[in-house]
Amino acid sequence: MNDAELLATIIELCHNNLSDQALGQQVKELIQQREKEQEELSSFLSDCGDACKL
Repeated sequence: MNDAELLATIIELCHNNLSDQALGQQVKELIQQREKEQEELSSFLSDCGDACKL
């Protein structure tokens, strides 16, 4: 999921008229998922960079 997809999903959730608490939880989970994906990508790219130095 890229940043545009994340934003589109958050907007869709807002339009679904979830309660504030449910919406907040959904958005929090999406952002945490995106951050985890970013960390995994960063780690992968770092490993590739290390491998290229060998």
